[in-house]
Amino acid sequence: MSGMIDFYHFPSFPESPPHKKSDHMSANTCRRRINQFLATKEMTQTEFLRQIGNVNSNSFGRFMRLKGESGYDNGTYWGAKEFFQARDAASKASKSKSTPSKAPSAPPSDFFSPATAKKRPAEDTSYSPGGPSSGAPPSKKSKQSCKAAFEELVSKVGGLELPTHAIFDNCDEVRTKAFAFIAEHGITTAAFLRACENVNSNSWNRFTSTKGPTKGRQIEAYPKVYRFLEKVRIASGEPKSQKRVKAEAKEGPGGYSTEPERTHMWVLSGF
Repeated sequence: MSGMIDFYHFPSFPESPPHKKSDHMSANTCRRRINQFLATKEMTQTEFLRQIGNVNSNSFGRFMRLKGESGYDNGTYWGAKEFFQARDAASKASKSKSTPSKAPSAPPSDFFSPATAKKRPAEDTSYSPGGPSSGAPPSKKSKQSCKAAFEELVSKVGGLELPTHAIFDNCDEVRTKAFAFIAEHGITTAAFLRACENVNSNSWNRFTSTKGPTKGRQIEAYPKVYRFLEKVRIASGEPKSQKRVKAEAKEGPGGYSTEPERTHMWVLSGF
């Protein structure tokens, strides 16, 4: 169709990362942004997959289970990368005084329509995320109000002492709650980490790049983020969930372990 811009054209999916530095988004960063965006509940996972080029849910599952710099040959990476870059560009444009009303807050609904996207190859396996890396940024005014409200909350929970240092949310639950908290309060990750006993960004990235109820339990971000979120729950007067009560009954007073998982086992023979 003449006059249309082909936003999305991928003749093939390379197995190595893009070489153009200004255009590069690591696979891990892409996975983290997907998790953070879905945590905002701005869009369902089904709609998100449609927006990034009708990506198959099995393909999405394969990509999200990978670690490190793996997944550049998966269509999810390329679709999500274009999606987030478009959102970032739209957000940047909306802040420009010259064109304040022309920039959309998100890519148009037909951004990856069949007319502009090549059909992707089918891929296998499925995925059910343990928790839903970012939603559309708030306006300047709302950013200031969000910051003020967050600082007030941090001040409120700062003097709280938890009745126990035991942890009763597994790693996936803590990650999900953390992403949701950041999105709900409209704050930066850096501000959130400062509130969580100054969690190191490397520790946070390592923790949020893993998946599984026990994956990342030895990383310092796990107990620190949990403690902050638990203080927020208490300060807000929020009761314990049924899942939390069951975890306390099952795990006992010690809660979930923060010790590294065993990866090897000694086997003695000759007895």
